[in-house]
Amino acid sequence: MNESPAVAKPPFRIGKLINLNELIFDIALTVIGVMVYRMVVPKTGFLTSGMDFWTLFIIVLGVQFIVVVFFGSIYRQFEEIAEGHGFVRVLINIILFVAITGVYVLMPLELFRIFEHMENAPTDFSFVVFGLMGYMIILGALAGFRLDQIESLKYILYVPGMVTIATLPIAIIYFFINHGVLAGILTIVILAGILIGVFFLKKRLENKDPSENKTVIRLKSVLYMAVIPILTVVALTIWQELTLISTARSMANNDLAISAENILPILLWSGFIPVRILAALAPPYKPVNTVITLGSFYFYYISLVSVIDKIAAVMTK
Repeated sequence: MNESPAVAKPPFRIGKLINLNELIFDIALTVIGVMVYRMVVPKTGFLTSGMDFWTLFIIVLGVQFIVVVFFGSIYRQFEEIAEGHGFVRVLINIILFVAITGVYVLMPLELFRIFEHMENAPTDFSFVVFGLMGYMIILGALAGFRLDQIESLKYILYVPGMVTIATLPIAIIYFFINHGVLAGILTIVILAGILIGVFFLKKRLENKDPSENKTVIRLKSVLYMAVIPILTVVALTIWQELTLISTARSMANNDLAISAENILPILLWSGFIPVRILAALAPPYKPVNTVITLGSFYFYYISLVSVIDKIAAVMTK
């Protein structure tokens, strides 16, 4: 009698147990906790300590772009659930509204403190700062969200959108007045060119079937699996760091204690914790990722707390 052939079991894939992009995110967060706050910071201060205004300004623009692109990926992951549950959509919109507003309003505080101590600081440059930062946030939303989600973005981007409409034209006029007609024209051409370029590139990618090109599939896989998570961790770290420094300095100047208990509310208010929770719960939800996320964030938090005493003196400067 012939025996029936054994049925081959499908190979085990780690992707069934864990979201690899979240794992890479948490590994990067842990590495930052070790390399920066355990090794570098005790000697030099925060990651952004000692940076001049222009370097920090460029970094902030990049951070805001990357963070908003990350928000777009979270929004897409929740889309199916949000379609059937209006409450979920409203909750996500509220969290992203608070986070994006925090990125736009709270991050520049430390930037402006450095600016105030600059010699021969240009006047009315605050319009340039808020105008260009708002532009980068809008550019990040265009790159990170789908084009058919633009209607929803008007609520999420309300604060940076309204301020940018008011300040970006003034920022462009600033370049005309202070740097000449050519600089003003180049500013308009560059800003408009980048925005239009990103729009048409996004439109082309959304209309293109990635299954027709294996190279596109691999590039997108690497992009979403590793590049975006790692860049996002760095961006989120700088985001919460600048917010933490500004808030802690204000607390120190008002004779309020800078303690471990006070750091947690700052991370909560800045949007760092709500966004991380939202990312951890995004579909497809994997419980293993939640455990790893809690562990990596706890280690990151205690690493941050470990340098409080050493940087407390810096806060009052």
